[in-house]
Amino acid sequence: MQQIDYRKLFINVDCAMIVFLEDDFSLADTEVDKSKFLYSISRMDVESRKDFVSELEKNHSVFALSLKSYSNCMDKLFPLIECWNEEVIRDDIESAMDIIKIRDPAQYDSLSGLYNAIELPNVDQLAKLLLKYGLCINIPPCYQRIFDEYLLSENRWKPFRIYANFDAENSRSFKCDLQEFYKNTINEFTCLCCIIDNELSGEKRAKNIIDEIRSFNTDKRNSIIGAIVTSHEKTENIDEHVFLEYVNKSLAQNNLQSAILKSTYNYAISKLKDELVKGLFDSFSKATINRNIAFYLSQMAVYEGVANYQIINTWISTMCDFELSKSNVILYIVRLTNLINQVEIENYEISDDLNMLNTFEAFDYNVNKFYQPPAAGDVLIDNDGNVYILVGQDCDIMMSETRKRRNAISELIPAQIVSQTEMFKLKNNLNYMMINNFRKSPEDTPSCIKIDYTKRVYLENELINLCTYNPDGKCCISLDTVLPDDRAKIMMPYLVEYYGEMQKYFNSIKTLKSQAGEAFDIFLDNTYAPRLISVHKYEEESANKLSYPLRRICRLTETYILYLYKLYLEYRGRQPYNTINLARCQTLDIPITDSAISGEMSIQVILSGDRNTNSKPAKLPWEISRSEVLRMLSKFNVDSMPTDKKDYIALEAEETNIRLENGQALKVTKKSKPAVKLEIIRSYIGY
Repeated sequence: MQQIDYRKLFINVDCAMIVFLEDDFSLADTEVDKSKFLYSISRMDVESRKDFVSELEKNHSVFALSLKSYSNCMDKLFPLIECWNEEVIRDDIESAMDIIKIRDPAQYDSLSGLYNAIELPNVDQLAKLLLKYGLCINIPPCYQRIFDEYLLSENRWKPFRIYANFDAENSRSFKCDLQEFYKNTINEFTCLCCIIDNELSGEKRAKNIIDEIRSFNTDKRNSIIGAIVTSHEKTENIDEHVFLEYVNKSLAQNNLQSAILKSTYNYAISKLKDELVKGLFDSFSKATINRNIAFYLSQMAVYEGVANYQIINTWISTMCDFELSKSNVILYIVRLTNLINQVEIENYEISDDLNMLNTFEAFDYNVNKFYQPPAAGDVLIDNDGNVYILVGQDCDIMMSETRKRRNAISELIPAQIVSQTEMFKLKNNLNYMMINNFRKSPEDTPSCIKIDYTKRVYLENELINLCTYNPDGKCCISLDTVLPDDRAKIMMPYLVEYYGEMQKYFNSIKTLKSQAGEAFDIFLDNTYAPRLISVHKYEEESANKLSYPLRRICRLTETYILYLYKLYLEYRGRQPYNTINLARCQTLDIPITDSAISGEMSIQVILSGDRNTNSKPAKLPWEISRSEVLRMLSKFNVDSMPTDKKDYIALEAEETNIRLENGQALKVTKKSKPAVKLEIIRSYIGY
């Protein structure tokens, strides 16, 4: 599994402190002497040392005072050593003092006097405090990288705490750590990382620790991240308030980084939610106060022919996006994403709800629900399962209260529903545009829709308008009943009025069909009026209800329809040229296969009058020039001439033997790729 440096990890998640609730830490096996103790004191972060000395003063005031004096002096001399990890012997402060003696002799005497004045108490009396602040400790192997790469990697160590159990005293101390951390933290993204062992001193305490964190997060979620690292039973808490994932201690080297990253990402998403809710609140507040703008947008929606809800929703969403753009949370999430891309994450648990996002990103299934008039990108299906996409400029094909359609007929592109076999959202070549995650209905399984933008079919505007008035998108109409109230209340008023015009139109179609009969059929025949479905090809579901074998499923979202229309227009606007071969023959270089020689043989293909047949050269007559035969013979090292003296020799059959003057023949066998097999054989008698 890919790993990154812990320093990079914790700096990018902006971690300011790590708290280990883990009983695998212990005091150093060797004796804790003054030099070793003061080495750790000298390098620990200043704020942690102040807290340590403050706690030390309760029971060891004299020792605490001498330690404070020594630390103040050492802090001034600390920068004299550029790299403590390389210049100073580990756990030996006297080796550091020797360096200071050389570089600043005057100050050395003061430091040496303070050092000699310190008398170390009984270590057993300090054991709990030393362990809490990570002084003179043994580090468990599973956490060694965290200390080497981050906590102890710089001259001044990073702050951390260790709790080997979670008794009442440590519980209060842990809560106090949380309060102090957030009291002094200004940046809302500065994190405190908790690494928790479920079993502390023989007791399962993870739930108690989680409850303590949850209680601390009551008013708001604080930036507490981490993981539960344990060799015992799986315990974790994953929700929007506390995200602490289980990591098996034996696999901590591989999985701990991933768990910490996901915990941090979960916190960032919760902050994004807070910002989004705030943005929505502010946006709706503005929408309520600025009601005149809302009325103006509604009026313009009627003029443009789009739904009121769409324009209002777009307005509010845009205001919300504007508010969200002011937040720093997006930058924080980007930083985390860059890290996540470098750490391997375990198997993903499939979610049907999340999978639907892929579909709704490309297809809008609400157009029928809101009785939307036809627009570019509408996806329609006939009774045979053939799919069609409505294309065109919205200004030409959409209706509104103040304007009619400019296009005389509707233009559609045929498409197919095929199996989803490749990993892409959108793909195209010279003929097709393919979009994955298409569904005939939101409940259906996803497929791929393959759109052939080199073809087009036509439909009467009035016929396709019928899908507007039916909740299932079906193209049907009742000729003698008014539009149901539940539909009329949702539609724009001009569409309700237009429904009456539609009834008149289709009543006329029905009348003409019954009275004109064959003459009407001839008038609307595909020879004169090519249509996908002619307006007189309806079925009568009842006495006065006409139905056509077509219904609207959904609509492509804006990005996809714009791209499809771009491809369609580019194909329509391609440079025209004459593709007719004026000589009726075409020179081809055919690969030589399964032969003693290799390379290519040049032939002349005799074309037919059928373009489809011409696309298969192996099925057409071939001719080979006399000079090309001689070139092939030279490759076989045959010194002879064809007996046929013509400039071109016909190769009409699948196998042709070109007789040679030396009694042999060049056998030419056609292959279907096309390719040829060449052999030198003995000539047939009577050839």
